[in-house]
Amino acid sequence: MESKITQYEKGFLEGLIDGEGCLCIAHSIDKRDGEIFRVELSISNTNLKLLKKAQKIIKGGSIQKLIRKNKKHKDCFLLRFNSSATKNILPQLSLIVKEHKRKIAIKILKILLKRRGGFGTWNKNYKKSELKKYYKEFYE
Repeated sequence: MESKITQYEKGFLEGLIDGEGCLCIAHSIDKRDGEIFRVELSISNTNLKLLKKAQKIIKGGSIQKLIRKNKKHKDCFLLRFNSSATKNILPQLSLIVKEHKRKIAIKILKILLKRRGGFGTWNKNYKKSELKKYYKEFYE
């Protein structure tokens, strides 16, 4: 079920994702399933409290500590969201820098995920040609 966010939360997430976030489409080949497309949303930052706030607003995601080679650098953390959480939050946002990618990611997620009883399930009957078109457009 889609969770509505407040105007404050919307602004907070828009700034955080536009400035510190990464929105990408992963494409891989699997021996069993063939071509696989996946939408990935992640945010990295040295402020763990900031990422926990975003995690609480979106009601999902997992945080991991990244290993730094240079001990002089601060610890960095990565917040990652699964496709269902990403599908719920992206339509509620308006980005500036990543707006084009946000719109394409929503189209791809609609193709990949079906909604049944509030849970995202993989759609195995999608048109790969359509996904390839969006994938190419995403990285232009």
